[in-house]
Amino acid sequence: MLKIQETENTSVINVNQERLDISIAKKMLDSLQDVLGGSHKEIIVNLRLVNYMDSSVLGVLVNFQKSVKDQGKNLVITGLSPSIRKIFELTKLDRFFEIRDL
Repeated sequence: MLKIQETENTSVINVNQERLDISIAKKMLDSLQDVLGGSHKEIIVNLRLVNYMDSSVLGVLVNFQKSVKDQGKNLVITGLSPSIRKIFELTKLDRFFEIRDL
């Protein structure tokens, strides 16, 4: 589900699943938390392949963002499809997360 690539200061988490819903939310949070323990200053979550996301996964990302900030690190969300970007805009999470285009 998640493929992690690491460089000196960055962890890139590629989400290799089209559909993100409650059935994988807990597993996703656990995997994200594992990355948080590293020494990287920036964590990038690439959602390029995702075309569906429910509120449980949005909650996972919000909680993860809080954990990242608490450790003085930076979280970036990237690779948003138009439909996923719309979800972030409607929920105003585009103001909560740093979103970058690929």
